[in-house]
Amino acid sequence: MFKQINPEQDIDSITKLLEDNCEEAKQVRTQIRELQQAPSVEEREEEPKREERKPVEEVTISEEAIDELAPYIGDYHLISGDDVESMMALLPDPDSYEYRNVIYRLQAESLKEIKELIEYIVEDPSVEEELREQIENERKKINLLGKLLQTEEEKEEQEVQRNNIILAPTGSGRIRVLDDIDSIPREYYGKITDLIQSIIDGSFRRFKRFFLNTNAILADMAEVKGNGIRVVFKRLNKDTYALVTTFIKRCDNDRGYRDNMASIAGEYGRVEPAIMRNLANPEFMALQDEYVKEMWNRLGIKDTTGKTYGKGGKNENTRRD
Repeated sequence: MFKQINPEQDIDSITKLLEDNCEEAKQVRTQIRELQQAPSVEEREEEPKREERKPVEEVTISEEAIDELAPYIGDYHLISGDDVESMMALLPDPDSYEYRNVIYRLQAESLKEIKELIEYIVEDPSVEEELREQIENERKKINLLGKLLQTEEEKEEQEVQRNNIILAPTGSGRIRVLDDIDSIPREYYGKITDLIQSIIDGSFRRFKRFFLNTNAILADMAEVKGNGIRVVFKRLNKDTYALVTTFIKRCDNDRGYRDNMASIAGEYGRVEPAIMRNLANPEFMALQDEYVKEMWNRLGIKDTTGKTYGKGGKNENTRRD
């Protein structure tokens, strides 16, 4: 019988099961041919029943993810599994939070290609030798992507990652995040703190990118979330993120929520050019340090240094009321 594929297994196990299923299919075809060639005992020979084959389970990818990764997938099909430089050039910056998602998606694309090639072999064994080379190339690509990801993960373990945050102003100059905190019940402050910390230490808790095609600014933003709380942010450069807003989210399909987010994104889009110009301005960044310190104070975090926390949590001079 054919073996069911579990997408959560490691790559080598999945490809081994695919090959085992291929061998099983070849045996089934041989049995079918033998039945077809056997002499009939009846005047009318019944067509042999073909053993039903369980479909190989595929890794499901949302349409949004497919659209976003389409440029990567198109070029990926042209790369050889031995071409390390081309593979590295194709992938996004390893510091990007999309890096892992792209690698996993491309590995899934190779698994899909292997499955289709095996099906061709089952239907026409004469092409097996030719297609085996293509299957081997896809396996090399899967392994190469795995090695690149492992290398990057090992680097991250050796480095202490610490992102910088700033608090985006509104068009009138107010700091929206500070106003948001004042409007949220205090019992949520610990959760807000944890989400902001996840941006600082690079873990990005329950990260989600916005996909609203009607608003380019909002589509370029993302959020971290947990237990009803959302923190919306925008990446400004390699290690600097602007906190745009934080709020309690109670309904995923609320039209009012979408309209409000589009309005906030539009206002942020008008001030972002000024923010980008001032990232190297010492006076602007010093003022941002004060805003961030005030944010921690309102959240109940006492930090005498006025600096944001790095990976590993609070230092000896910090406490939560």
